[in-house]
Amino acid sequence: MATALLLVGVQRNMLEGSTPVPAAGQVRPALQSLLARARTAGALVVHIQNDGPQGSPDEPGTEGWELVFAPVPGELAVRKTEPDVFTADACLAPALTARGVDRVVVAGMQSNYCIAQTSRGALRHRFTVLLASGAHATYDEQDSAAIISASAETHHLLRLNEPPPRCRWHRATPAPNPSRTARNFRQSRPIGGMSGWVGGPKCQGCGRVR
Repeated sequence: MATALLLVGVQRNMLEGSTPVPAAGQVRPALQSLLARARTAGALVVHIQNDGPQGSPDEPGTEGWELVFAPVPGELAVRKTEPDVFTADACLAPALTARGVDRVVVAGMQSNYCIAQTSRGALRHRFTVLLASGAHATYDEQDSAAIISASAETHHLLRLNEPPPRCRWHRATPAPNPSRTARNFRQSRPIGGMSGWVGGPKCQGCGRVR
């Protein structure tokens, strides 16, 4: 089977301009490196573009709404109006399965909103989910952005029985009623230490990346 890279909300308002995420300087090159390696490996890349409401930083047609990394021929481009792309576009999961994809690598923005929700959605569709460490980010809230992003990597935001957080711009999806747990969630190794194009937890028996 195959692995697909889901680039979620990698839009100019998040990484450029006057109000980028605090970690923009680190996460942009990490995303660029991950994308380059996925392309070199021939992996399917899915660019997920959020359509925000009128007046939001990602309102369609505005500069902030534009993708940072333009899709190339053969890659998928999906638009969404909800945090979970699998809820926003019911055709995505079947399209991935038809291409032999059984594992998705999730990266982009924001760690505690669209990243967490899309990861939950992928789990509900029985994909193995791998969150690319160092390749997702968010803004400061009650906790710092760094703490919020780190908590996503320790599964706190990806437990399926937790209610989803709410964003001031976007309405969160209802709390899921999962048929499975988050046992299929895997945290990746940091970008700089990945084996192959993505990396991940290694089997203790053979040492291969699972």
